[in-house]
Amino acid sequence: AGLFQQTILSGDLNGDDGPDFQDNDENSYTVVHSIRTDARAILDGFTITAGNADSGLSVSSLNSGGGVIVGSGTLTLRNCHIIGNTAKKGGGIYSVGGGTALTLVNCTISENKAINESPAPSLGGGLLSSQTLRLINCEFTNNAAERGGGLYLFGGNALLENCVFNGNTSEVGGGIFSQEAESTVINSTFSMNSGSFAGGGMFLASASALTVINSTFSMNSALIQGGGVSLMQESTLTVRNSVLWNNTDTDGTRSNEAAQIFDEPMFGVNVVSVEYSCVQDDDPDDASVYPGTGNIDDNPLFVDSEGGDLHLLPGSPCIDAGDNFAVTTTTDLDGNSRRRNDPDVPDTGNGTPPIVDMGAYERPGEGPPIPTISQWGLCVMILLILTAGTLVLAGVPRTISHGKLATEAVR
Repeated sequence: AGLFQQTILSGDLNGDDGPDFQDNDENSYTVVHSIRTDARAILDGFTITAGNADSGLSVSSLNSGGGVIVGSGTLTLRNCHIIGNTAKKGGGIYSVGGGTALTLVNCTISENKAINESPAPSLGGGLLSSQTLRLINCEFTNNAAERGGGLYLFGGNALLENCVFNGNTSEVGGGIFSQEAESTVINSTFSMNSGSFAGGGMFLASASALTVINSTFSMNSALIQGGGVSLMQESTLTVRNSVLWNNTDTDGTRSNEAAQIFDEPMFGVNVVSVEYSCVQDDDPDDASVYPGTGNIDDNPLFVDSEGGDLHLLPGSPCIDAGDNFAVTTTTDLDGNSRRRNDPDVPDTGNGTPPIVDMGAYERPGEGPPIPTISQWGLCVMILLILTAGTLVLAGVPRTISHGKLATEAVR
């Protein structure tokens, strides 16, 4: 509603999709197609919508990435909304190809779907990536696919920092499905995601490796196993300073440790390491906490987990209870300083006070100031930016529709 409005790149040729993105048979296969780009390729301030990669042909450019395809090279999306796109693979975004690197900053990926009528499952409702992926300050909401409702990782590596996964659905891996991939999740929340079989929040398979730091999983569900995180096939899970609470499986009847983290040993030995984290265990016959140093199983006292507010209330046992040596950022998901001391809560974590909290949000208190940049440093940064030759495509107030054939918007 400000002075500048976002440009809409739309695949809806007839302008008749409606609020539920129906009547899309004539829509463009892909709205934005990026090939052989370098680090200067940036899309800033666009809504990308109504792509429908529904071709029956086995050609990736016609059945993948309804919103965006990154075929090779480097692409950055900033301040973009990827909404209401459909494909058989990568409903919102499809990033596959040798040497491909995709970065999303301050983007929302919502209401995208991967739909496949063949025996092969649909993959990556919001995004599918097989190479290098960086997600900073991004939200994945209400995306759907049979594997990886929000995000499907197939090989490659991914960094997710300050991200929110909410309301994504799938058969396996409601929030994220990881296969043969290495990923790190920092300062992020997973809530209200569901898997009709396993891995409501995340599912790891085929020797995937996941590191979770200062993140929160709550109110995720799986019909069979692993409401929070499920792993199998010799995968590795490392959890530090995080909270897994109120995740359920076995059709909502179980909320114990296995519902938070389900370790399936049938198809190879997995490696699970959890320290200085809060993991729920409602089993009255089990008085122990999840194995690992500094772990607790006390109610974290969220402000309103059912309403999606995963901040900590005063007196939460997760306050000042983490491990300072595991902290990788100076701020939390809100942008507030990490390691802020609450004088009303004893320090039960590890390191020199102030001690970091568990979870994605730091409880307000006294702590070290956020590092700032000097005026001289700012001038140097501006000069570097001006001399870097960066190509930026920024949005202006208009709507653009592409033809049915996939087109290259960035080259």
